[in-house]
Amino acid sequence: MKNYVEMAMDFDSMSEKMPTNDNVDLIIKKIHTISNYYIGHKERIFSDIVKILNDNNVVSNTVLDLFSGSGAVSYGFKLLNKTVISNDLLKFCHINSFVFLDKNRTELTDSDKDFLFDPSLDTNIRGIVSQFYSDKFTRNECVFLDNYFSRAMSFQDEYKRYYSIFSILQYLIRKCFVGGRLYKKQIIARMEHRIDHAMNCGHELQFHKYINWTKFSCDSNVNDISYNYDVFSCLDKLKNIDIDLCYIDPPYGGMQSDYALMYEFCEDYVRNCRTRNDMDFIKKSNMFIGNNIDVYRRNFCDMVDRMSFIPTLLFSYNSSSWAKIDDIIECIKVFRSDVKVKEITYSYGHRKSNSNKNIEYLILAR
Repeated sequence: MKNYVEMAMDFDSMSEKMPTNDNVDLIIKKIHTISNYYIGHKERIFSDIVKILNDNNVVSNTVLDLFSGSGAVSYGFKLLNKTVISNDLLKFCHINSFVFLDKNRTELTDSDKDFLFDPSLDTNIRGIVSQFYSDKFTRNECVFLDNYFSRAMSFQDEYKRYYSIFSILQYLIRKCFVGGRLYKKQIIARMEHRIDHAMNCGHELQFHKYINWTKFSCDSNVNDISYNYDVFSCLDKLKNIDIDLCYIDPPYGGMQSDYALMYEFCEDYVRNCRTRNDMDFIKKSNMFIGNNIDVYRRNFCDMVDRMSFIPTLLFSYNSSSWAKIDDIIECIKVFRSDVKVKEITYSYGHRKSNSNKNIEYLILAR
Protein backbone atom coordinates (compact mmCIF):
# COMPACT_ATOMS: atom_id res chain seq x y z
CA MET A 1 0.00 0.00 0.00
CA LYS A 2 1.39 3.42 -0.96
CA ASN A 3 1.91 5.84 1.92
CA TYR A 4 2.39 8.92 -0.25
CA VAL A 5 0.63 11.09 -2.81
CA GLU A 6 1.75 10.76 -6.43
CA MET A 7 1.21 13.39 -9.10
CA ALA A 8 1.66 12.58 -12.77
CA MET A 9 2.24 14.93 -15.70
CA ASP A 10 2.25 13.87 -19.32
CA PHE A 11 4.50 16.35 -21.11
CA ASP A 12 4.02 16.16 -24.87
CA SER A 13 6.99 17.38 -26.86
CA MET A 14 6.62 20.97 -28.01
CA SER A 15 7.02 22.18 -31.62
CA GLU A 16 10.40 23.56 -32.68
CA LYS A 17 8.59 26.42 -34.40
CA MET A 18 8.02 29.73 -32.66
CA PRO A 19 5.58 28.97 -29.81
CA THR A 20 1.93 29.94 -30.07
CA ASN A 21 0.04 31.49 -27.17
CA ASP A 22 -1.66 28.14 -26.60
CA ASN A 23 1.71 26.39 -26.34
CA VAL A 24 3.05 28.96 -23.89
CA ASP A 25 -0.12 28.73 -21.78
CA LEU A 26 0.28 24.96 -21.70
CA ILE A 27 3.90 25.28 -20.61
CA ILE A 28 2.93 27.65 -17.80
CA LYS A 29 0.29 25.18 -16.61
CA LYS A 30 2.91 22.43 -16.58
CA ILE A 31 5.35 24.59 -14.60
CA HIS A 32 2.54 25.54 -12.20
CA THR A 33 1.91 21.88 -11.43
CA ILE A 34 5.18 21.88 -9.50
CA SER A 35 3.59 24.27 -6.92
CA ASN A 36 6.42 26.79 -6.84
CA TYR A 37 6.79 28.63 -3.52
CA TYR A 38 10.18 30.18 -4.28
CA ILE A 39 10.33 33.93 -3.65
CA GLY A 40 10.73 35.84 -6.90
CA HIS A 41 10.07 32.93 -9.26
CA LYS A 42 9.15 34.01 -12.79
CA GLU A 43 6.52 31.42 -13.63
CA ARG A 44 3.79 34.02 -14.16
CA ILE A 45 5.82 36.22 -16.48
CA PHE A 46 7.19 33.40 -18.60
CA SER A 47 4.72 34.29 -21.35
CA ASP A 48 6.10 37.87 -21.29
CA ILE A 49 9.63 36.48 -21.55
CA VAL A 50 8.66 34.47 -24.63
CA LYS A 51 6.76 37.43 -26.12
CA ILE A 52 9.62 39.94 -25.89
CA LEU A 53 11.94 37.39 -27.52
CA ASN A 54 9.44 36.65 -30.30
CA ASP A 55 8.58 40.32 -30.89
CA ASN A 56 12.27 41.09 -31.39
CA ASN A 57 12.97 38.02 -33.55
CA VAL A 58 15.43 36.52 -31.08
CA VAL A 59 16.42 33.07 -32.30
CA SER A 60 17.94 30.89 -29.62
CA ASN A 61 18.91 27.25 -29.56
CA THR A 62 21.01 27.32 -26.40
CA VAL A 63 19.89 29.32 -23.36
CA LEU A 64 21.85 30.06 -20.20
CA ASP A 65 19.77 30.72 -17.06
CA LEU A 66 22.46 32.37 -14.94
CA PHE A 67 20.52 32.77 -11.66
CA SER A 68 18.14 29.82 -11.98
CA GLY A 69 16.52 30.00 -8.52
CA SER A 70 13.33 27.95 -8.60
CA GLY A 71 14.25 26.50 -11.98
CA ALA A 72 10.94 27.65 -13.49
CA VAL A 73 12.48 29.59 -16.39
CA SER A 74 15.01 26.84 -17.13
CA TYR A 75 12.15 24.38 -17.19
CA GLY A 76 10.07 26.63 -19.43
CA PHE A 77 12.86 26.93 -21.98
CA LYS A 78 13.37 23.17 -21.82
CA LEU A 79 9.70 22.69 -22.70
CA LEU A 80 10.29 24.97 -25.69
CA ASN A 81 12.90 22.46 -26.90
CA LYS A 82 15.86 24.69 -26.11
CA THR A 83 19.17 23.36 -24.92
CA VAL A 84 19.32 24.73 -21.39
CA ILE A 85 22.34 25.50 -19.23
CA SER A 86 21.18 26.33 -15.72
CA ASN A 87 23.24 27.78 -12.89
CA ASP A 88 22.82 28.95 -9.33
CA LEU A 89 25.15 29.53 -6.39
CA LEU A 90 22.68 27.90 -4.01
CA LYS A 91 22.96 24.13 -4.16
CA PHE A 92 19.29 23.58 -3.39
CA CYS A 93 18.44 25.74 -6.44
CA HIS A 94 20.92 23.73 -8.50
CA ILE A 95 19.03 20.61 -7.37
CA ASN A 96 15.75 22.12 -8.61
CA SER A 97 17.14 22.55 -12.11
CA PHE A 98 19.00 19.26 -12.04
CA VAL A 99 15.73 17.43 -11.40
CA PHE A 100 14.06 19.22 -14.32
CA LEU A 101 16.93 18.95 -16.80
CA ASP A 102 18.96 15.81 -16.16
CA LYS A 103 18.98 13.40 -19.08
CA ASN A 104 19.47 10.31 -16.89
CA ARG A 105 16.12 10.49 -15.15
CA THR A 106 15.68 7.43 -12.94
CA GLU A 107 12.33 7.41 -11.16
CA LEU A 108 12.00 6.33 -7.57
CA THR A 109 10.29 2.98 -7.28
CA ASP A 110 7.57 2.27 -4.73
CA SER A 111 10.12 0.36 -2.67
CA ASP A 112 12.49 3.36 -2.81
CA LYS A 113 9.77 5.60 -1.42
CA ASP A 114 8.87 3.10 1.28
CA PHE A 115 12.57 2.94 2.19
CA LEU A 116 12.70 6.71 2.65
CA PHE A 117 9.77 6.61 5.08
CA ASP A 118 10.52 3.38 7.00
CA PRO A 119 10.67 4.34 10.71
CA SER A 120 12.21 0.96 11.59
CA LEU A 121 15.39 2.15 9.88
CA ASP A 122 15.67 5.34 11.96
CA THR A 123 18.84 5.80 13.98
CA ASN A 124 19.82 8.28 16.66
CA ILE A 125 21.99 10.33 14.31
CA ARG A 126 22.19 14.01 15.17
CA GLY A 127 22.13 15.51 11.73
CA ILE A 128 22.00 19.12 10.64
CA VAL A 129 18.32 19.52 11.60
CA SER A 130 18.65 18.10 15.12
CA GLN A 131 21.81 20.09 15.77
CA PHE A 132 20.76 23.51 14.53
CA TYR A 133 17.01 23.66 13.88
CA SER A 134 15.34 22.28 16.98
CA ASP A 135 13.65 25.69 17.34
CA LYS A 136 12.00 25.26 13.94
CA PHE A 137 11.00 21.58 14.09
CA THR A 138 9.69 19.22 16.77
CA ARG A 139 11.86 16.38 18.00
CA ASN A 140 9.96 13.87 15.84
CA GLU A 141 10.34 16.10 12.78
CA CYS A 142 14.07 16.52 13.40
CA VAL A 143 14.57 12.76 13.68
CA PHE A 144 12.61 12.14 10.49
CA LEU A 145 14.36 14.83 8.44
CA ASP A 146 17.85 13.75 9.50
CA ASN A 147 17.11 10.10 8.75
CA TYR A 148 15.39 10.94 5.48
CA PHE A 149 18.47 12.83 4.31
CA SER A 150 20.76 9.98 5.31
CA ARG A 151 18.66 7.44 3.42
CA ALA A 152 18.26 9.69 0.37
CA MET A 153 22.03 10.10 0.15
CA SER A 154 22.46 6.32 0.26
CA PHE A 155 20.95 5.91 -3.22
CA GLN A 156 23.65 5.05 -5.74
CA ASP A 157 21.83 6.89 -8.51
CA GLU A 158 22.46 10.67 -8.47
CA TYR A 159 19.03 11.53 -9.87
CA LYS A 160 17.30 9.49 -7.15
CA ARG A 161 19.32 11.29 -4.48
CA TYR A 162 18.52 14.74 -5.82
CA TYR A 163 14.89 13.95 -6.61
CA SER A 164 14.36 12.71 -3.04
CA ILE A 165 15.84 15.93 -1.62
CA PHE A 166 13.90 18.09 -4.11
CA SER A 167 10.62 16.47 -3.07
CA ILE A 168 11.11 16.88 0.67
CA LEU A 169 12.20 20.53 0.31
CA GLN A 170 9.20 21.37 -1.88
CA TYR A 171 6.98 19.99 0.88
CA LEU A 172 8.83 21.83 3.65
CA ILE A 173 8.72 25.17 1.86
CA ARG A 174 5.01 24.72 1.19
CA LYS A 175 4.18 23.87 4.82
CA CYS A 176 6.70 26.05 6.70
CA PHE A 177 6.64 29.32 4.74
CA VAL A 178 3.29 30.19 6.28
CA GLY A 179 1.44 33.34 5.32
CA GLY A 180 4.24 34.32 2.94
CA ARG A 181 6.06 36.06 5.79
CA LEU A 182 9.71 35.70 6.66
CA TYR A 183 10.72 34.78 10.20
CA LYS A 184 14.02 36.46 11.17
CA LYS A 185 14.57 36.99 7.42
CA GLN A 186 14.13 33.28 6.72
CA ILE A 187 11.33 31.30 5.07
CA ILE A 188 11.02 28.64 7.81
CA ALA A 189 8.49 29.91 10.32
CA ARG A 190 8.79 29.73 14.08
CA MET A 191 7.70 26.23 15.07
CA GLU A 192 4.74 27.25 17.26
CA HIS A 193 3.44 29.69 14.65
CA ARG A 194 3.71 27.13 11.88
CA ILE A 195 1.92 24.40 13.83
CA ASP A 196 -0.86 26.75 14.97
CA HIS A 197 -1.37 28.19 11.49
CA ALA A 198 -4.65 27.28 9.77
CA MET A 199 -2.67 25.50 7.05
CA ASN A 200 -1.36 22.95 9.57
CA CYS A 201 -4.33 22.85 12.01
CA GLY A 202 -2.18 22.24 15.09
CA HIS A 203 -0.45 19.19 13.61
CA GLU A 204 3.16 18.27 13.19
CA LEU A 205 4.35 17.82 9.63
CA GLN A 206 2.85 14.67 8.11
CA PHE A 207 5.55 13.76 5.64
CA HIS A 208 4.33 10.34 4.61
CA LYS A 209 0.89 11.63 3.62
CA TYR A 210 1.55 14.81 1.69
CA ILE A 211 4.85 14.72 -0.16
CA ASN A 212 4.15 15.00 -3.90
CA TRP A 213 6.19 12.79 -6.21
CA THR A 214 5.90 14.67 -9.47
CA LYS A 215 6.77 12.73 -12.61
CA PHE A 216 8.67 14.61 -15.28
CA SER A 217 8.06 12.69 -18.49
CA CYS A 218 9.16 15.29 -21.06
CA ASP A 219 12.07 14.54 -23.37
CA SER A 220 15.54 15.35 -22.07
CA ASN A 221 18.11 17.05 -24.25
CA VAL A 222 21.46 15.32 -23.98
CA ASN A 223 23.14 18.73 -23.65
CA ASP A 224 20.94 20.15 -20.86
CA ILE A 225 22.98 20.72 -17.72
CA SER A 226 22.72 22.31 -14.29
CA TYR A 227 25.70 23.99 -12.62
CA ASN A 228 26.32 25.08 -9.03
CA TYR A 229 28.78 27.97 -9.45
CA ASP A 230 29.03 31.62 -8.58
CA VAL A 231 28.25 33.87 -11.56
CA PHE A 232 31.82 34.65 -12.52
CA SER A 233 33.05 31.07 -12.29
CA CYS A 234 30.12 29.97 -14.42
CA LEU A 235 30.79 32.56 -17.13
CA ASP A 236 34.50 31.73 -17.17
CA LYS A 237 33.66 28.03 -17.59
CA LEU A 238 31.27 28.70 -20.48
CA LYS A 239 33.16 31.41 -22.39
CA ASN A 240 34.09 29.00 -25.20
CA ILE A 241 30.58 27.56 -25.53
CA ASP A 242 28.10 28.75 -28.18
CA ILE A 243 25.25 30.30 -26.20
CA ASP A 244 22.56 32.31 -28.00
CA LEU A 245 20.68 33.81 -25.07
CA CYS A 246 21.35 34.45 -21.40
CA TYR A 247 18.48 35.11 -18.99
CA ILE A 248 19.69 37.08 -15.96
CA ASP A 249 17.38 37.23 -12.93
CA PRO A 250 19.70 38.21 -10.05
CA PRO A 251 18.65 39.23 -6.55
CA TYR A 252 17.18 42.68 -7.13
CA GLY A 253 19.03 44.40 -4.34
CA GLY A 254 15.88 45.41 -2.47
CA MET A 255 14.70 44.41 1.01
CA GLN A 256 14.53 40.68 0.23
CA SER A 257 17.70 39.99 -1.70
CA ASP A 258 19.74 37.80 0.63
CA TYR A 259 18.64 34.43 -0.70
CA ALA A 260 21.41 32.58 1.13
CA LEU A 261 19.88 33.81 4.39
CA MET A 262 16.22 33.41 3.38
CA TYR A 263 16.82 29.82 2.31
CA GLU A 264 19.53 29.04 4.84
CA PHE A 265 17.75 25.94 6.11
CA CYS A 266 17.38 24.49 2.60
CA GLU A 267 21.03 25.17 1.84
CA ASP A 268 22.24 23.74 5.15
CA TYR A 269 20.10 20.65 4.59
CA VAL A 270 21.34 19.83 1.09
CA ARG A 271 24.99 20.60 1.94
CA ASN A 272 24.70 18.87 5.33
CA CYS A 273 26.70 21.63 6.98
CA ARG A 274 26.31 25.10 8.47
CA THR A 275 26.69 27.39 5.46
CA ARG A 276 26.96 30.57 7.56
CA ASN A 277 30.39 29.30 8.62
CA ASP A 278 31.59 28.99 5.01
CA MET A 279 33.20 32.38 4.44
CA ASP A 280 33.84 31.77 0.74
CA PHE A 281 30.18 30.93 0.19
CA ILE A 282 29.03 33.97 2.18
CA LYS A 283 31.34 36.26 0.19
CA LYS A 284 29.94 34.96 -3.10
CA SER A 285 26.33 35.15 -1.89
CA ASN A 286 26.85 38.81 -0.91
CA MET A 287 27.78 39.93 -4.43
CA PHE A 288 24.23 40.89 -5.39
CA ILE A 289 22.28 41.46 -2.16
CA GLY A 290 22.16 45.26 -2.43
CA ASN A 291 23.28 46.31 1.06
CA ASN A 292 26.20 48.05 -0.65
CA ILE A 293 25.08 49.64 -3.90
CA ASP A 294 28.62 50.38 -5.09
CA VAL A 295 29.57 46.71 -4.68
CA TYR A 296 26.41 45.61 -6.46
CA ARG A 297 27.02 48.04 -9.35
CA ARG A 298 30.64 46.95 -9.72
CA ASN A 299 29.71 43.26 -9.76
CA PHE A 300 26.83 43.90 -12.15
CA CYS A 301 29.04 45.74 -14.66
CA ASP A 302 31.74 43.08 -14.37
CA MET A 303 29.12 40.40 -15.03
CA VAL A 304 27.73 42.13 -18.14
CA ASP A 305 31.24 42.74 -19.44
CA ARG A 306 32.09 39.03 -19.10
CA MET A 307 29.02 38.06 -21.15
CA SER A 308 30.43 39.57 -24.35
CA PHE A 309 30.48 36.10 -25.94
CA ILE A 310 26.67 35.83 -25.67
CA PRO A 311 24.80 37.79 -28.39
CA THR A 312 21.49 38.36 -26.56
CA LEU A 313 20.88 39.13 -22.89
CA LEU A 314 17.53 39.34 -21.11
CA PHE A 315 17.45 40.87 -17.62
CA SER A 316 14.70 40.88 -15.00
CA TYR A 317 14.42 43.74 -12.52
CA ASN A 318 11.61 45.65 -10.83
CA SER A 319 10.79 49.11 -9.55
CA SER A 320 12.33 48.44 -6.12
CA SER A 321 15.69 47.15 -7.36
CA TRP A 322 19.19 48.28 -6.38
CA ALA A 323 18.96 51.29 -8.74
CA LYS A 324 16.33 53.07 -10.79
CA ILE A 325 15.54 51.29 -14.02
CA ASP A 326 17.06 54.11 -16.10
CA ASP A 327 20.32 53.78 -14.19
CA ILE A 328 20.38 50.01 -14.73
CA ILE A 329 19.78 50.53 -18.44
CA GLU A 330 22.64 53.03 -18.63
CA CYS A 331 24.96 50.44 -17.04
CA ILE A 332 23.92 47.89 -19.66
CA LYS A 333 24.37 50.39 -22.52
CA VAL A 334 28.06 50.67 -21.68
CA PHE A 335 28.37 47.12 -23.05
CA ARG A 336 25.37 46.76 -25.42
CA SER A 337 24.17 49.14 -28.12
CA ASP A 338 20.63 47.82 -28.63
CA VAL A 339 18.56 47.89 -25.43
CA LYS A 340 14.77 47.56 -25.19
CA VAL A 341 12.54 47.52 -22.10
CA LYS A 342 9.16 45.90 -21.47
CA GLU A 343 7.08 46.87 -18.41
CA ILE A 344 4.85 44.32 -16.67
CA THR A 345 2.44 44.88 -13.80
CA TYR A 346 3.26 42.05 -11.47
CA SER A 347 1.76 40.97 -8.14
CA TYR A 348 3.95 38.86 -5.87
CA GLY A 349 2.01 35.81 -4.79
CA HIS A 350 3.75 35.09 -1.50
CA ARG A 351 1.90 37.98 0.19
CA LYS A 352 -1.78 38.81 0.02
CA SER A 353 -1.57 42.57 0.35
CA ASN A 354 -2.26 44.70 -2.72
CA SER A 355 0.79 46.73 -1.79
CA ASN A 356 2.90 43.96 -3.32
CA LYS A 357 1.91 44.97 -6.82
CA ASN A 358 4.95 46.25 -8.57
CA ILE A 359 6.39 47.03 -11.97
CA GLU A 360 8.52 44.25 -13.38
CA TYR A 361 10.95 45.10 -16.18
CA LEU A 362 12.32 42.85 -18.87
CA ILE A 363 15.42 44.40 -20.44
CA LEU A 364 16.53 42.96 -23.77
CA ALA A 365 20.11 43.80 -24.71
CA ARG A 366 22.04 42.98 -27.89
